[in-house]
Amino acid sequence: MEDILFENIHKPVGSYPYIQFDNENMDYMAHYHAELEVVYLERGSVEAMSGSRSFTLNEGDICFFLPGEIHSYSTLSPNNLYVIKIEVDSSRELFDIERVRLLSNILRPGEPSYDIFRTLIFRMKEENEQRGVGYSFEIRACADQIVASLLRSLPYDFCDPTRGVRILDRINRYLEENHGGKITLDSAAEACNFSKFYFAHEFHDLTGMTFMRYLNDFRLEKGMERLRLTDDSVTTVALSCGFGNVRSFNRSFKERNRMTPLEYRRQFRSIAEMPGKS
Repeated sequence: MEDILFENIHKPVGSYPYIQFDNENMDYMAHYHAELEVVYLERGSVEAMSGSRSFTLNEGDICFFLPGEIHSYSTLSPNNLYVIKIEVDSSRELFDIERVRLLSNILRPGEPSYDIFRTLIFRMKEENEQRGVGYSFEIRACADQIVASLLRSLPYDFCDPTRGVRILDRINRYLEENHGGKITLDSAAEACNFSKFYFAHEFHDLTGMTFMRYLNDFRLEKGMERLRLTDDSVTTVALSCGFGNVRSFNRSFKERNRMTPLEYRRQFRSIAEMPGKS
């Protein structure tokens, strides 16, 4: 994704939720967005993180991430996920839903309220596939019921979401401008006006990963973007994204994507050239 921290590409259209039922082998670095995200794991296993909390999603599990909540995914075994993102309007509520944080992000089969959410998710999937008369109204109604059921049946607390967002916005701007050059923990902390030790602690607390791991993932995302959009050699891409040499880029890329940079470029272009793709 081009905007690493604030994910604003896969968005609902007005009150119509963003729905995707064929996400395979999910790997997504730490990010946040303005919508409620609901994930159903159809098969396989995924490690998910919310801030410093890490948990494993297995087949049948449902996961929720509230607006502004920083989270990430990492594949543990071949998987398929349903992803639903719902625009939440708190203007008529007594509190701002961005301040809500669930005591547990995950809901497993057999737990209270599980069947309510699973039924709504599968009703949305069925309506999306069949597209009968009024299907869009039914999908929007299911989305509203998911939000209402979450607030009425799942335990939650309140937080101040602005602190983490401010820190991450600062570091995101710094990395956007400097990721091709030398970046250290000291220079990142200085860019945020923090001591090195405070910055390292706060960053890990917010994202669940070290800053250097995040920097590596950031550079990989930029490399993937350049592989898709340019004809530059892999060496040129690697160096322009801040990797010291092409060998370290290739190694990190394959660990992350389970394919080489050239295989990734060929795969992307073969998909883009399929009929109906633009």
